[in-house]
Amino acid sequence: MVEAGAPQRVRVLTSDYLDITDPEALRLLLLLQERGAEVRVYTTQEGSFHLKADIFAKLDGQLLAAGTAFIGSGNISRQAQQDGLEWNYRVVYPGDSGFLEARHRFDEWFGHPKTVALSDAWIKAYVQRRLPPSRSVAPGSHGQEAPPEPTQIQHEALAALTASREGGYRRLLGHVAPSFLLGLTATADRTDPSDILLLRDDNLVYRCHLFAGIQAAG
Repeated sequence: MVEAGAPQRVRVLTSDYLDITDPEALRLLLLLQERGAEVRVYTTQEGSFHLKADIFAKLDGQLLAAGTAFIGSGNISRQAQQDGLEWNYRVVYPGDSGFLEARHRFDEWFGHPKTVALSDAWIKAYVQRRLPPSRSVAPGSHGQEAPPEPTQIQHEALAALTASREGGYRRLLGHVAPSFLLGLTATADRTDPSDILLLRDDNLVYRCHLFAGIQAAG
């Protein structure tokens, strides 16, 4: 919130929701704070905080003379402000009393018990516990990042798990000793060396591939 008058006041409220907030952005806010702004962080813990609003107020002494608020989905980023498609609602005072409610709600959240003053110590602690989100794709792209390839150790662990499971199946079948075994699987075409049919004496009653099921449903 920016309040123009005597004196001028700038207040910024951000959060640690989902660890999205970049520590470098927080350090830039520290520089703004050194120039007189008040910056606080809402600590979400296991909750949510996804509010987005820009509030500008003009004061005449202690009285509100005019104000404008932009409330909506737009982030303060080049992509959102210039190239992206965002929805924001402009509230102008006087004329729309919704501005008064928006300003009042901001004051409530700014002074909420879960908010703390931004400091270098808080940023350092945030960096230590933060789990950064996965690397994003190019701005404006609808593609998805390719899944990571398993390491050699992970390959060995998966192979050991598969062998352990198969051993358990074979011990169970050896104990039950059925005269005829009928099974159902969704992974008949496996990428590992497991032979599913061998467990069932090569009895294949019916097979339906994924794409065949999709076409039948369409």
